Amino acid sequence: MIGLVGSAGAYGVWLRRFFEQRMGLDVLGHDPADPDSDTPEQLLEHADVLVFAAPIRNTPALIAQYVAESAGRERDRLWLDITSLKQAPVAAMLASQAEVVGLHPMTSPLKTPTLKGRVVVVCEARVQAWRPWLQELLDALQGEYVRTTPEHHDRVMALVQAMVHAVHLGQAGVLRSFAAELGDPAALMPYRSIGFEMDAAVTARILALNPQIYEDIQFDNPHTGEVLERLAAEIS
Repeated sequence: MIGLVGSAGAYGVWLRRFFEQRMGLDVLGHDPADPDSDTPEQLLEHADVLVFAAPIRNTPALIAQYVAESAGRERDRLWLDITSLKQAPVAAMLASQAEVVGLHPMTSPLKTPTLKGRVVVVCEARVQAWRPWLQELLDALQGEYVRTTPEHHDRVMALVQAMVHAVHLGQAGVLRSFAAELGDPAALMPYRSIGFEMDAAVTARILALNPQIYEDIQFDNPHTGEVLERLAAEIS
């Protein structure tokens, strides 16, 4: 039995479909915003594997709440999270007695049934008895896996996520400041270079998605400040 915490979110919906259709598992799901979803107590009582798929800013405290409510029942079970940062969520899960693995799919939820060809970071914090099942899960997801520690993961994410997002959001702000004088991005496209066209596409994608995700990636990662200071020094 799988328990999904944050089941109504985009990744929660994708994961429910994946676990049910690809792995043939029964799934319970709780979402704090949905009073009609399964209760935390039902998940803690019946789920052999608990997956946290909540917003970054909420995940550590949410895990702590489940640790307190589980009160040792999680022993011999497996807890996972799919948060874009790993240090705080994994540390929170390690306060439990469950086996613990942090996962970070490096993509938004897909319309495809698996993560084939997509990078997934794996942080095996405490896993023994559940290792064969974990491998079964990874095989079913069909991702491209890289294994590391939560600490190294978050330092790398400050480069490959936080810095990249900051650059494109900064570009969007500059374009907006010149729009009255030179026109919006559509007006600039006839003059486009390949680099401008590619950057505009990425910026448009970022602006079209949930801004809370990008805010949390910027401000909840303790390594972002150092990276952006170095970036500022390079371009100043």
